[in-house]
Amino acid sequence: MILYSNIKKKLIIFKKIKYGRNFSGKKVLSGRCAGSKKKLRNIDFFYAKNGVLSSKAQILDFVYDPYRLIDLALIFYKNGCLINTYRYILKANIYKINDIIEFGELASLREGNLVPLYKVNNGSLVSNIEIYPGSGAKYIRSGGSKGKLLSKGIKYCVIKLPSNKLVYISVNCFGILGSLDVPRVIVNKNAGYSKWKGRRPHVRGSAMNPVDHPHGGGEGKTSIGRCGPYSPWGKLCFGKKTVFTKKNRIKVI
Repeated sequence: MILYSNIKKKLIIFKKIKYGRNFSGKKVLSGRCAGSKKKLRNIDFFYAKNGVLSSKAQILDFVYDPYRLIDLALIFYKNGCLINTYRYILKANIYKINDIIEFGELASLREGNLVPLYKVNNGSLVSNIEIYPGSGAKYIRSGGSKGKLLSKGIKYCVIKLPSNKLVYISVNCFGILGSLDVPRVIVNKNAGYSKWKGRRPHVRGSAMNPVDHPHGGGEGKTSIGRCGPYSPWGKLCFGKKTVFTKKNRIKVI
């Protein structure tokens, strides 16, 4: 069996583990550690660009990704400008080894192909969708998720997301026809599972001393003594707006 070990090494990128610290090394989040060692795979989400440069690719292998609940598919481009190159993409529910997937306007309407949305029929299931043409897939990328194309117009189409939100997306955006693979289910969690994920034991603020947390101090189980819960740095935890509205955000119905 061919394992493609040399090819997979080239598709791994380095990611620095921050474990709760910012760019200057200051601790901004408690209860975090490095966790187990992980290798970050370089996933290709720019299907619109690949649809222009190439039209067919072959699935060689399925690879485990520690950062996701679904596996990745190792593909090999068979024609176009990306000929004889390898990439990782998200695994669809129907993918099998040695299958041929198609890109672009000439692709057939078969489940698992990467096609523009203006070719998809109304009522079809789609996933791994771009927000803007050429921006790369942003929507519906988690395991087992799928969206539904409700209607199409000249410029935009209406897609129902897994959260039941309706959004306008350009018909020139690309996506996978069908749903993504079913996510892995972890049943037997041992005592070190959270530590592998980078989660250390959490200590309540009321159990600390006053020098360590605004909720600390007092005899026994005393109340907070303030108008509401505070962060370890003395800021209110609730009631403060955190939404940042952008000018060019996507149109939401």
